[in-house]
Amino acid sequence: MISNRKSALLSELQNHLRFTCVALTVNRIRLMLAALAATFLILAAIKTMIGCETIASLGSGRQRLMAVAIALALLLPADVRSQTAPQTHSQVLVLSFQYSSRRASLLVQVSINGKRALLLLDTGSAHTIVRPELVGVRHSQLKPAGPAQSGTAFIGDAVGAEVSLQVGSQTLKKYRVVAMDLSQILSAYEENLDGVLGLDFLHEFSRIEIDFHKQRIELQH
Repeated sequence: MISNRKSALLSELQNHLRFTCVALTVNRIRLMLAALAATFLILAAIKTMIGCETIASLGSGRQRLMAVAIALALLLPADVRSQTAPQTHSQVLVLSFQYSSRRASLLVQVSINGKRALLLLDTGSAHTIVRPELVGVRHSQLKPAGPAQSGTAFIGDAVGAEVSLQVGSQTLKKYRVVAMDLSQILSAYEENLDGVLGLDFLHEFSRIEIDFHKQRIELQH
């Protein structure tokens, strides 16, 4: 039973995250093209400053290549060098999660404005949504959200708010969330959920790895 639930979760998450990986790949290609254009400009500058004869006098093969590489490293701005250099010490955020007892879902413990909250990890939700009380809004001010007529979305009254969101060891100040009354939607869960951790949070990272056996998520910047 647990194995089937893990397989279903993995398939669903892979489908939702596929377009995220495509967007990240496009950004990397753009960065590589920009670095290539900068390299051509710098080579032209080197030729103008020290002349082709000087480069030729350095010898052939490996010596020329090393001299040009050192010149490029010295001439590139610090911010460009940091972006094009291999990131050997990337920051990784590690989160523990629990399985929902009645549904094939992952639940994550967070802190919102200093208050503990249990959120449903939902890659199908474009925004992070929390119950109104966490942002100082009363239930009576909002119409409860219900399922849309088509698809898996839900509709209802919503209020935008900025919160301090702590997920694992990372704290995001003035993080934009949506406050909605999801009591009807989340009533299908046995756990007392406080909202949904959406795709907007996952977009803060470049790589996501889920270990279903150890029940943890690694998010790399």
